[in-house]
Amino acid sequence: MLAAVAYFRPSPMLLVIGIVALPQLVKAWKFDPKAPENQAYYDVKPGERIEYAALYLCLAAVLAVMSSEVHDMLPHHGG
Repeated sequence: MLAAVAYFRPSPMLLVIGIVALPQLVKAWKFDPKAPENQAYYDVKPGERIEYAALYLCLAAVLAVMSSEVHDMLPHHGG
């Protein structure tokens, strides 16, 4: 989703967000559901997981677009 927003509304802030999010993406990719510390994740109902995931993605999209809008409002100096 971040890549799509960056494509349509390029902004240096989106690059920073992507770099900051990269370690979490790697951690999610290596997620081991059998690890004891991760077992509590499965105590949450699937509907709640989907709801929170959707809300989180919507929040990320709104914040990315708003950051881009603010960037566009800033005066640009130079050539």
